[in-house]
Amino acid sequence: MLFQISTPKGQITIREATPEDAGQLLALRLESLMNHPKSFAADVAQTTSDGVKAFVDRITEYKQTHAGTIIIALATAELIGMTGIACGHWPKMGHGGGLWGVYVRQDWRGCRIGESMIKGCIDWAKQNHLSVVYLSVTLSEIPAIRCYTRCGFREYGIEPRTLLVDGQYYDQLLMYKLIDG
Repeated sequence: MLFQISTPKGQITIREATPEDAGQLLALRLESLMNHPKSFAADVAQTTSDGVKAFVDRITEYKQTHAGTIIIALATAELIGMTGIACGHWPKMGHGGGLWGVYVRQDWRGCRIGESMIKGCIDWAKQNHLSVVYLSVTLSEIPAIRCYTRCGFREYGIEPRTLLVDGQYYDQLLMYKLIDG
């Protein structure tokens, strides 16, 4: 999967991650977790501890098993955005996928890069015969919710007190998108 989008800041390449991207992926993931802790369930300490090898292993496993993919956005060779999709683990849930880790660097926001990466995940879901994609988003993250809505996701509930960050609870909005064909 490979396509380009034009932004006011230049051309952006949207593609699937390879093991060679793992170092940049770890750095971008840590940036997202440090700058927006209430937006992600993942933890800085655990992600740091898991290191680059965890991304290499995940990308390799996804390629071998078709259990998911990581979609990245590049401005020239600089990684500026990432997201992933993973299929349901159990056979009865293999028709669905979960979108995770959507992040675009601050100075690239507003250019529809997140939407383009999500489109890449939806295209992957169609190619792999998924019928639904789910996500959860912190209820206070209005720009993210707007992005997901523009991508065709619909709300179906709220999971209370999903995250606990610095002594404060955050609820998650649950969303889904049915996949045609």
